[in-house]
Amino acid sequence: MQTTLQSLGYEVELVDLAVTELPVAIIAIVLASVLFIMKDKKLTKKYYGDQSTKAKK
Repeated sequence: MQTTLQSLGYEVELVDLAVTELPVAIIAIVLASVLFIMKDKKLTKKYYGDQSTKAKK
């Protein structure tokens, strides 16, 4: 990525790119986790019915 930006005329250090990408990575992990939890609950309800919710109560 650094060489692509340099060819376009931007002077960027690798540390700057890493610092910029950290919030993006954190947001992606949080959103993916929420999506997987929601999908897991949906599939659990589909294949196991309400018996899994009764066991928790």
